[in-house]
Amino acid sequence: MSGYAQLNQTIDFDTYNSGTDNDLDKNFTVTVNSNVAQITSYGINGGSLSVLTASAATKQPVVFNKPLKLSTTKTTASICFKYNRSYFVAGSGEHGVELSFINSDGSPSGLSFSAQGDEIKTLAPGSSFSASYPLGARLLDGHWYQFKASIAISPTQSSHIMASIYLYDLSTSGQGTPTSVTFRVDDDIATTGLTSNTVKLALNAAGEGGANYLDNFSISGEEALSVLNDELALALRMPTVISSTIHLSSSLGKMVRYRLYDLKGACVAGGDLNKEIAIDCSMLPAAHYLIRLSTENASFSRVLVKL
Repeated sequence: MSGYAQLNQTIDFDTYNSGTDNDLDKNFTVTVNSNVAQITSYGINGGSLSVLTASAATKQPVVFNKPLKLSTTKTTASICFKYNRSYFVAGSGEHGVELSFINSDGSPSGLSFSAQGDEIKTLAPGSSFSASYPLGARLLDGHWYQFKASIAISPTQSSHIMASIYLYDLSTSGQGTPTSVTFRVDDDIATTGLTSNTVKLALNAAGEGGANYLDNFSISGEEALSVLNDELALALRMPTVISSTIHLSSSLGKMVRYRLYDLKGACVAGGDLNKEIAIDCSMLPAAHYLIRLSTENASFSRVLVKL
């Protein structure tokens, strides 16, 4: 069966073991024409994504691998970018950073949110909105900014969404106290371009819009569970009631990561499962726990009761 699970993930692009083993490749689908690449420096705290120069016709977004389920609960995504005024071309139409929602089959929905050196912008089927920064202000050269977008299906009109976009100044270090630059709330955006409530999030950037480095991608919402998740569930064997030990076994033929959480959200055990494993729970109090198992492309959760 398909369903959803709560998703809260932050990617700081600090993991970089080789050109093909990094946070970007592990979490996003990257094509040969993608206009960002992970590097080991220039980030807020280590590595970052470097914005590559390319013609507008060849630039392609990178797509976050986990599908998202839109509902009346907010789905929020954010990305930090370092602004470089020498990369900004006013009126070029090339935004510094863009978060867009695409259909699960990869087709565009027309729904996107973007920020550049002089404005924030919302695009949706049949409508658009752009706003210059207050009092004609421009972004400050060398400063890090956090761009955030939140969307939720309208509780009164299922064919519309409620959207909010925000921009915060994080100073030159990227670790300063967030100071609001501007925000915009749209309460009535048509979703005619969305073919279902299951979507994927795409990240795009352009040096022409003033962004030269990206860092600290964050996503919060509901993860849509796919057929891959069902295959993972069928391949796993685990109890629902435990005493002192959890015995797990998998016939999936690949490494499975497991995490055991208490009801306060604290991780009390974790590791990797290949074929079989026994997890010692003798020191844990009697209670309900949530075990989450995941591979690179799927995840599965179950509530366990410890007697």
